[in-house]
Amino acid sequence: RSKIVAIPCPTPMHIVASPTRTPSLRPISCTSVVMIRAPDAVAARVTPEDLIAERVWHHMPRARRMGPIRVLDAVDELFSSLGLVWGPTGSVGFELATGVAAAGTASDLDVVVRAPEPWPLESAREIADHLNRLPTCVDAQLDTPAGAVMLNEYARGERVLLRTPDGPRLTWDPWRETT
Repeated sequence: RSKIVAIPCPTPMHIVASPTRTPSLRPISCTSVVMIRAPDAVAARVTPEDLIAERVWHHMPRARRMGPIRVLDAVDELFSSLGLVWGPTGSVGFELATGVAAAGTASDLDVVVRAPEPWPLESAREIADHLNRLPTCVDAQLDTPAGAVMLNEYARGERVLLRTPDGPRLTWDPWRETT
């Protein structure tokens, strides 16, 4: 019986994957969901925050040569210094959670940052600027009470695309449910 790992995504969906090394295995995005019938088949539930707390990448030989994994220490230093709760998602999150190679040398680093309270625009710009100077593209998604928004979009100070359980919508304030 394969070990099945459930990886909560920053959206209302979850990744459920069986980390076997078969040619058909592909990284699963947060918009794809593999359904399982028996809840007892889930061997572990791993959140993006769990991956950071356990410093999983420090025990991975691939981390030294994979750009998106190599920058995790720099991203962690930034977010930790600001007291932010965050974690990797996408192919890097999948790889760290399952041990199955999913990130490539050209991959970006997708992260979710929990943002229960509104961020000052200037702070968002400073964080985005810092991330944009890293040698690997870091796509940071802010997880707000109203939905999810990309940090780089919010930092521009314009209307942003807010991803919600009811679908996407444009808004000036991603922390408010009304647009």
